[in-house]
Amino acid sequence: MSRRKVELGFLFLGCLFLGCLFLRCHGAGRDFTNPRAESKDSFFLRGVTSLLCVTFLASLRASGFEDAKAPFALHLNFFQTRGLLLIDTLVRIMITKLIPVLIFATAAFLPAVPKIESLGDLKELQAKVQKVVREKTDATVSLISPNIGASGSGVIVSSDGLILTAAHVIEGSKMMTVIFPDGRQEKARVLGANYTRDAAMAKLVGDGPWPFADVGDSDSLEVGEFVVSMGHPKGYDPTRRPPVRFGRVMTKGFLGFVTTDCTLIGGDSGGPLFDLEGRVVGIHSHIAPNRQVNNHAGVSGFKDSWDNMLAGKSWGVLGGDRRDPNRPVMGLNLKETENGLVVDDVPQGGPAFEVGFLPGDLVTSIGGKKLTEAGKLSEIFVDLLPGDQVEVNFIREDKKMSKTVTLARLGDIYRNQRR
Repeated sequence: MSRRKVELGFLFLGCLFLGCLFLRCHGAGRDFTNPRAESKDSFFLRGVTSLLCVTFLASLRASGFEDAKAPFALHLNFFQTRGLLLIDTLVRIMITKLIPVLIFATAAFLPAVPKIESLGDLKELQAKVQKVVREKTDATVSLISPNIGASGSGVIVSSDGLILTAAHVIEGSKMMTVIFPDGRQEKARVLGANYTRDAAMAKLVGDGPWPFADVGDSDSLEVGEFVVSMGHPKGYDPTRRPPVRFGRVMTKGFLGFVTTDCTLIGGDSGGPLFDLEGRVVGIHSHIAPNRQVNNHAGVSGFKDSWDNMLAGKSWGVLGGDRRDPNRPVMGLNLKETENGLVVDDVPQGGPAFEVGFLPGDLVTSIGGKKLTEAGKLSEIFVDLLPGDQVEVNFIREDKKMSKTVTLARLGDIYRNQRR
């Protein structure tokens, strides 16, 4: 086989790969109506595409395609030699017919975020955003702590005045002053908080009914989905309504936190993130490694802690801390193996020791949730308190077993070990 044939084969594969990659990049990134929402992955893919395009064009030139004037319209003059006319014809068919078909057929199976493809789509999107703002503004309130004067935001989620907000907004307060967008002021009693999730509840003291927004589901959010952010940046301002920011979900991360390109500033904390149906899907939070990240506590995490917060219980540490002496633990040291999570050690005096766990037990699930990674334990225990009970399923000597463990304080287990 001649060198030219080999080069042509590589160029054919290069065309196919670059086309698929370009279309995937185009779908993964932001469309022209909202260019700021492009993800880091999309930037990376575009960079790789550009580099490969340069390499591809250089190989075209080295192979004698200097006169190429448009994609798939290449002059194959160097094939116009005796005995290669048939190959020339086949190559032209591949380049002009087969490659585009393969590219678009492959791209059809690649996932892409929602895009605005027509003026009608844009008008429909605008109407949905306007409806959310029109119907949910009154439920977006400003919260002020009478004790320390700090302010944040919140959202009313029931007609009897239940408010969702960020834990760091109500920290250290028993009562909050609630200011509605029209300037009316009411009082709210602080209920409970899960500080690790930066989630908290308060309840309006006065009689309702109050304007409210329905609670949605943050677990079902997809990266690239449109969202609407509201709040009271820099505190309540009687000269304006709660500012509206519109953008897309950028990432979904640990403990259900969500990031968006809806810019948040001081005073927004605790405010609502809505989907396009006007449902609360997140609460603004700046508990993130990078304070410039627009971070939101997913509302599904609120649901997991709902009953304890409603009962007035508070627990956890802002940002999370494995050394927190008050965090709940079973008293099991687990290690990851090829077979799963195996009990490595059972500290004496801990709840797992008391119910009879042994080194070598293979843990399969805790609290009804399958477990294969030790790092997932924190996601299970983030909504639990010392004294709560969990069912642990495990395998011992090829026999399936189950035990109920009453969680203890981390600090208490350490104290028992020192005795």
